[in-house]
Amino acid sequence: MPSLKSLCSKFLLYPSSEYLNISFYAPEEMEVQLIIFDMSGRVIEVQNLTLENDKQEIQIDVTSYESGIYMVSLVGEKGRVVEKFTVVR
Repeated sequence: MPSLKSLCSKFLLYPSSEYLNISFYAPEEMEVQLIIFDMSGRVIEVQNLTLENDKQEIQIDVTSYESGIYMVSLVGEKGRVVEKFTVVR
């Protein structure tokens, strides 16, 4: 069975001071959970998402986040994709 990382090709993050923009292609419909946590492991945000068989564009408001390094994780039944991003104020 292919992993979530191999299915969600080109998982790209575009952070800014106000939003984290996430872009990737999902080749099949799937249920996933998007989790953002800080470097101490504290969960900051959780979203349950239904991905369509197409390009995905997700925008997360990070205006309430403190400056620092965070991780975004996409978790589904086929695995997990984890990437790091930075918020700078």
